[in-house]
Amino acid sequence: MSESIRKVIVLGGSGFIGKRLCDKLTSDERVHLMCPDSKTINLLKPENVRAYFKENLTSETSLIIAAAKTPYSSVPKDDPKSMMDNRNMVQNIIDSISSGCKELIYLSTIDVYGDSAEIITEQTSLLPKSNYAKAKFDAERILQGFSSKQNIPLLILRLSQVYGKNDNSPKLIPSLITSAIENSKMTISGSGITLRDFVAVDDVVAIIVLSIGQKVHDIVNLATGVSVPILKIAEIIKGCAGKQVVIDHNFSVEEKKSLRFNNSKFKQYFDYKFSNLEDELMKCILNYERKRT
Repeated sequence: MSESIRKVIVLGGSGFIGKRLCDKLTSDERVHLMCPDSKTINLLKPENVRAYFKENLTSETSLIIAAAKTPYSSVPKDDPKSMMDNRNMVQNIIDSISSGCKELIYLSTIDVYGDSAEIITEQTSLLPKSNYAKAKFDAERILQGFSSKQNIPLLILRLSQVYGKNDNSPKLIPSLITSAIENSKMTISGSGITLRDFVAVDDVVAIIVLSIGQKVHDIVNLATGVSVPILKIAEIIKGCAGKQVVIDHNFSVEEKKSLRFNNSKFKQYFDYKFSNLEDELMKCILNYERKRT
């Protein structure tokens, strides 16, 4: 294989982010991509992981870990056992890397910071609250220990609020879009002043692609640095929906704390312009309406 060809394995290629990443890398002639599904490699079965890595993983392979059970995919929501599967998958992965790899890229979450009231940086104290966040916190520590011992570069990307087309989860943006289109009504908690930093899934994919082969060894918050009130998100969706939509306020639900980010470290590594929020939300709405008809 030519030295100019980058060998990449993506674990979790059927997920919301992983599928788009694999689609992007498939079109890149410089990448030799392996994107095994859960039937090919069951990350909860150590012997299965070992067999796959023995056959496919080399010291020149970039290994991207996008596999995860999310709070939305477990029943009940944020189920402790399901969330601990995230930790166990990572443990099985590092236990099965016998010949090393070129680099590790792990998709973590800003949820490890909990409800921090300060402007968040990578040095902000970690206070994971949900089972999902705690499992991601544990997984980060497992990977850091392995990376240090084996001298393998590890990039941990802590993702902010990711949104985009074909997101069928009950997260904020897809839920608001569904309510606006189907019911001509959106309900938000309280006054809607809570701030969140939203990142388009295509931007997440682009950043991962830029990272491949760079052997970055660091923790980076993948956030735009611009937090937006929930009410503004609802108003943008209302404006893009092309029909009368009512925004209802539920004051019986306590509003969550705002999250704001200083993304200076991100800018140190990436010269990147994030997508326009309104444009991306319009794409989400148009995509939803196409699928609906």
